[in-house]
Amino acid sequence: CSKWGERFHREPCFDRHHQAKHSGSATARSYVESPSTIRLEQSTWTIGAQFARGSFGRICEAWGADGPVVVAKFIPKESGAARELLFATLPGARNVLPILDKGEWDNEYVLIMPRADMSVREHLQASGGRLSVEAASSVMEDVAEALASLGASVVHRDLKPENVLL
Repeated sequence: CSKWGERFHREPCFDRHHQAKHSGSATARSYVESPSTIRLEQSTWTIGAQFARGSFGRICEAWGADGPVVVAKFIPKESGAARELLFATLPGARNVLPILDKGEWDNEYVLIMPRADMSVREHLQASGGRLSVEAASSVMEDVAEALASLGASVVHRDLKPENVLL
């Protein structure tokens, strides 16, 4: 069990209703090999428990055949959701989690990313709500470098302590 899994209520990423509703569809069969396995552009991923939900989707544990635990971000295909895929076209952007794989499953975009230890929000909660001046300066410098490396390619529209990962 990871640190994230211990801190969040764990829900299955594939609930029984969703499985029953989509198990017979051609779309589901083309991407889902079993209720917890999906095939994306680069690899096949096993999807575990959901441990977080954000404003643009839900986050689940995931792992490949021979790799460490990563996360799968499921983004409903709604107006503007395709913007999330822009991050997959930015290899080498400084201080930005790389997209290891991407694809579609049912009515969602899926991004596979490395797993971070915690967000700035979680760090603040664990440390009594404060950062030292040095730590705050370091975090702000990293965020500024990340935004500068994105240039005009991407505008991050949801910058908040929950989305700054350590």
